[in-house]
This record gives sequence, structure tokens and C-alpha cells, in this order.
Amino acid sequence: MTGQEGSPEFFAPPLPSPRVHVFIPSAFGTETSSLLERTMRVGVLARALAVFRVEKVVIFHEDPKRPDPNARFLKTVIDYMNTAPYLRKELFPIRPELRYVGVLPPLNIPTHPESRTIPVGGMELREGLVMRR
Repeated sequence: MTGQEGSPEFFAPPLPSPRVHVFIPSAFGTETSSLLERTMRVGVLARALAVFRVEKVVIFHEDPKRPDPNARFLKTVIDYMNTAPYLRKELFPIRPELRYVGVLPPLNIPTHPESRTIPVGGMELREGLVMRR
């Protein structure tokens, strides 16, 4: 526990100062025709964003008059990778654009637990989903 009563102590490095924000063009990855290769490129990008603890990602359209449909693909794959593995089935239905996300490497972030062991200090960070029956 930390010095404050009831505050859990998480073992994540502190966020960088200043905060890191990244702008990505919506055409990122469109130079490849293969969905597998596009997915891999976005996966590598998402992994780099996680490694450098990017706080905010903005996908911008290079031509605001013609929105690029690839922007939705980028957002979907990045959101999928950022979602805890045990929640993905509920939050992301089967879609053609997510066909190859299974080949992407997992992210090592606090919301993606590595094992079922209790961490030092007995506290663990988990995300949840509340659903109506």
C-alpha cells in the first residue's frame, strides 16, 4: 500500500512528462493490398504506442472533404489491441477487418494480466464490463 490509506500501489512506471500525444494519418497502411500486412503494420504501431506510453492517439484525415474509410480500420484494430483479452469477445463481434488480429503480439500494459498469480502487494488492476441480461 502507499502512504494513503486504501490506495493500491500499482507497479507501472510513471507516465512520461510531458504527456505524449500522437497524430496518425488516416492513410497509414493503405499502401499494402493485403489485409494481413495492413493488420500487422497497425499492430506494430499499436505496440510502439504502448511501449512509449502514449496517452492520446488522434487519427486525422489528410483531405477533410473526403474522409478515409481506413481511419475506422485503424481505430478498430488499435481499440481491439488495447482491450483486455478477456473482454474482446464481448466487445468486438466477428468482423472481416479483424480477421488477422490473432497474429498480433500481445501488449504488456497494466490491463493485460500475464498470469493468474497475485502480484506483490496483493492488488491487481482489471477492467470489467457490465451487461444487461
